Amino acid sequence: MKNSIDTHTIALGKVLHALPDTVLLIDCDQRIVFANAEIGNLLGYPPAALTGQLLSTLLPERYRHAHAAHFNHFFATPVPSPMTQRPILHALTADGHETPVSIAISSLDCADRRYALAVLRCAKQMRDHLSEAHLRAEMDPLTGVGNRLYLGRQMQRLIDKQHPFALLFLDLNRFKQLNDCHGHRIGDQVLRTVAQRLQAAVRNADLITRLGGDEFVILLDDICEPMQLEHHAYRVADAITQTMHLDGLNLQIGAAFGGVIFPLHTATLDALLAMADQAMYCAKRAGVTFALARPEQAERNCPAQTSA
Repeated sequence: MKNSIDTHTIALGKVLHALPDTVLLIDCDQRIVFANAEIGNLLGYPPAALTGQLLSTLLPERYRHAHAAHFNHFFATPVPSPMTQRPILHALTADGHETPVSIAISSLDCADRRYALAVLRCAKQMRDHLSEAHLRAEMDPLTGVGNRLYLGRQMQRLIDKQHPFALLFLDLNRFKQLNDCHGHRIGDQVLRTVAQRLQAAVRNADLITRLGGDEFVILLDDICEPMQLEHHAYRVADAITQTMHLDGLNLQIGAAFGGVIFPLHTATLDALLAMADQAMYCAKRAGVTFALARPEQAERNCPAQTSA
């Protein structure tokens, strides 16, 4: 029987060596029985060095426990499975570094034994494309700051960690009139200038996002007290109101700010945004710079306001 298995394995190996992708053949004990020459280009191993080694040799420690369970389930399937594509994972190179790979895997019955046939490809380019697409998906194309999706992800990350933060929801004053008077090209320049000034006015750990139109949200890290939030609001407001010199025009614009603190005021993403938005509109209606959300007030009532 052993000679028959070896014969089949050698014959199959000749075919697999001709393939341009890295190919591994793994037995039911999770040991590598074959690796083609491309493993050297992908992971830096001579093929013979992997023969007889556990597949876990190529896996980062964090994957090994879950992988063993998946592998056992894979081999328990009564009929051979077709090749399926896996998401981008990381494999260990011969020098111990991690490299991204894409994996397609299927089961293969040969000489009365079942093997796992894995085809690996370098996924660095795919990873870079996905990272670039992810960044574009979370960026406001006009101003270059984060968008609503980015804000939501960052807020939820801090909420999950129960890490305190605050939001300043701001809306520019009389921006529609400025757009109508000077045109959308100037209006876009104003929005880009506001975004730049917001970024310059906050700390490195804080985040600037644009929700759309003339609405921005600032996520202020590690803010627990209303007085801290008010201080930041006025500092940012002063930065915005400085005269802008755009295409020979001297323009000045202000903003109304609404503030909310996690977890002081509320504890969910949607509620935080809604309360900050409501506080901002209360400040705008009252003609003041800043209003702080107050959770004890009814939903339709305005929070306490602070004049400029």
